[in-house]
Amino acid sequence: STGTMTQKIALEFVSEDVAIFGSEAFMNPASTDEITVGYYVSRELGGFVFDLGIRNDWFERSGSVAEDHHDDEHDEEHGDEHGDEEAELNYFETDESITSFGLQISRVITDQFSATLNLASVERAPAAVELFMNGPHLATGRYEVGNPDLQTEESGSAELLLEYSTERFFGSLAVYTNDIDNYIYLYDDPVEERDGLISARYLQQDAEFRGFEFEVGAVVALAGGDLTLSYGFDSVDADFSDGTHVPRINPDRSIYSAAYSRGSLDASIVLKDVDRQSDAALNEETTSGYTMLNMKIANVFTLTNDVDLTVSVFGRNLLDEIARNHSSFVKEEVPLPGRSYGLKFYATF
Repeated sequence: STGTMTQKIALEFVSEDVAIFGSEAFMNPASTDEITVGYYVSRELGGFVFDLGIRNDWFERSGSVAEDHHDDEHDEEHGDEHGDEEAELNYFETDESITSFGLQISRVITDQFSATLNLASVERAPAAVELFMNGPHLATGRYEVGNPDLQTEESGSAELLLEYSTERFFGSLAVYTNDIDNYIYLYDDPVEERDGLISARYLQQDAEFRGFEFEVGAVVALAGGDLTLSYGFDSVDADFSDGTHVPRINPDRSIYSAAYSRGSLDASIVLKDVDRQSDAALNEETTSGYTMLNMKIANVFTLTNDVDLTVSVFGRNLLDEIARNHSSFVKEEVPLPGRSYGLKFYATF
């Protein structure tokens, strides 16, 4: 059988000027003009639902980079007495066209079970900061240097999603793979420092991402409400073609959750058990595992016919763990917040 077909066309024009001022002016002004044309079609055929999306982007970018004399022996001995104001500028312009598409094939196999396959080929042009960055970026604690010669990223991905759901039980499993040519990343130099910051450069290399995530749970009737218990786990491995690890990839983690709902009352407690990340990239620190316990209780009180008051109590990191997010640039200097409690009130009129 053949169902109805849905089609959409999108057209977008973007013109962007980026300028950074002040003491943290780590990039010269850059401009981007972009035109995007997209097409989407969805159709049911033979019990399957096909969703196809295609888009093409035309980019024009222009910017400049101050000539870097940091490694010049004369500058190391005598320093730069005049600052960046007299630095020679090298101007760059890029003009490229990139195409991406995604295909989703889904089917409801039974009333409880469904399967979805996602296939995609995506191209991504380098961002302005990846091309033209050249200066101290205090938010990341690094002196970042862009690369005007970066090539477009090209990725091919596949994902299989299986879902099961009944009135009392639910579960899902997703398995995915993503091969990225010319993957762009920020590389930390293990030796060099600039202006007291880590020296970092934007590089690119072919990379492979492999991962999966699953969740199982049950809903139990309890004291006039529903208690939902669930367990989830996710894992990803990301390696370059030379066998080294991609930087700032989060480790495996398990998530235990209990949520109770009855009328206007909602309560939840979530325990995240995050593993140690030992698959560190070159010159990257490993990160210890941690356990994060959060809770929240909220209730809605009807004050009048027109006013509802919501009162919530929450607690975060109740175990007061010293936890570091491995994907953070400043994980060593700035761990995640410690134990905290809070009480919130808000009214709806």
